[in-house]
Amino acid sequence: MDLHLVPDAIALCVLLALLLLLGRRHPESRVHLWLAGLLLILGEALAHLLFTIPGPWHRSSHIAALCFYLLAGHTFIYAALRPRTADWRLFSAIAVSAVPQIAALTLYGLDLRTPRPFLLCAFVGVPFAIACGFLTTRAIRFGILHCLGWAGFVGAILQTDYRYAVYWILFWIYMSAAVLFARRLPRSSTGRYAIVLGFALWSLCFLSHSWMVEHAVYATYAQDVWDLQKFLVAIGMLMVMLEDQVARNRDLALHDDLTGLPNRRLFDDRLSQALLQGTRTGSRTGLIMLDLNGFKLVNDSLGHSAGDELLCTVTQNLTHALRSSDTLARVGGDEFAIIVSNLRSSDSLLRLVDSAARIPIPLKQGEFLVTASIGLAIAPDDSIDPETLFRLADARMYAEKQIA
Repeated sequence: MDLHLVPDAIALCVLLALLLLLGRRHPESRVHLWLAGLLLILGEALAHLLFTIPGPWHRSSHIAALCFYLLAGHTFIYAALRPRTADWRLFSAIAVSAVPQIAALTLYGLDLRTPRPFLLCAFVGVPFAIACGFLTTRAIRFGILHCLGWAGFVGAILQTDYRYAVYWILFWIYMSAAVLFARRLPRSSTGRYAIVLGFALWSLCFLSHSWMVEHAVYATYAQDVWDLQKFLVAIGMLMVMLEDQVARNRDLALHDDLTGLPNRRLFDDRLSQALLQGTRTGSRTGLIMLDLNGFKLVNDSLGHSAGDELLCTVTQNLTHALRSSDTLARVGGDEFAIIVSNLRSSDSLLRLVDSAARIPIPLKQGEFLVTASIGLAIAPDDSIDPETLFRLADARMYAEKQIA
């Protein structure tokens, strides 16, 4: 029994536990796939540990270790390729493409050393990869990668180097994962570098495995590197999750939780920038304050969930009505603020906003129309000071509300 594998397995379990704890705060499927991939790697470590113990399970544990590696690599590729939502066609393409590769690894684990069965796996694997590539756009690139991988496999089999052929498949899968993660993860992410480096080292370990077996003097160094890349990938994933959490916290600090709109803090910053831009270009900047009439009645009659739905509907209507360069923010319970850069016609803008904020609500006593009280202040006509503009727009909004 190779005892040095035990602390590595324990360390991997600790990292998996940390990932699982953090994963509860990250409901997205990417994290779950990372955990699934690392669990498969843990399965490989246990199978490898069993492989070092003499007994009748020697072949089966060898096959299990190789297949765990292969399935983990495919899981990581799926995590890198798939979007936020489930893509069963992509999953099916990857799963089907893995079948001939599993067959090749199983044949090797059974100590079969004749070329025909291995070439049959490649003969089946290439059309499988091409056919699966047509299932979904994302799988086309995956199918091409598979075909190139099978080409190297066939070359090694024709040279009767079966070990190199099998580990070439694993090399190609893990190098593909490294390339895909390099392309898909944000360039600003520090964890991205650890993940990509880890998968690249992993693939090189597979590529050099045959040579290391024949040069036992380097086996100790190879084992150290072999252990390193697993932890590089796991730590990189932890870093990416922590970076996502920091970014999410920063986003929550600047946005309204219900509507996703900028809050007062971010709005004040946007207003200052818009006024500076208007001063430089000599254009007018409009500040609109908007308060819903009848919002309390909706809350009292239909409940807070209906009030929340109303706020989201108003948000959606106003977003569609405004330009992408304008800023819409929620600055209070039922109060919204709008920054309009390069303002030209204030009358048409007010009509547009007023129309977007009119929402019919069905009540027991009949249909009730939610409207909005609107106040507008313009820079530089009224002022170029943000606080003064805000007070003027707010006062004009409440003056209209008193009339309504």
